[in-house]
Amino acid sequence: MRELKNFNQTKKVDEKKENINIEKSTEKIDENDVKRMIDERSGKSEEELLDELKSKVNESKSQGKFNDKELNNFKKTVLPFLNEEQKSKLDEIIKLIT
Repeated sequence: MRELKNFNQTKKVDEKKENINIEKSTEKIDENDVKRMIDERSGKSEEELLDELKSKVNESKSQGKFNDKELNNFKKTVLPFLNEEQKSKLDEIIKLIT
């Protein structure tokens, strides 16, 4: 049985490891990959894009790969670059997929 005095230390170590994993996953994003993804979806309607997103999220959830903390980290990263309408839309999308 774990001692209570060590509980907070263990929790902090776990949180640090998780933050490192999130940082590593976001470092893998390549500008060329982003451009390619945008180009592939440029002719799609908003409904088609949302359907694709929901499908990808459901697939990730079923594989145990969906990570709420990564989603929140993404949101925190992009919010400063969005106007109020875009922020509102992002919130709607996040509610839809979580």
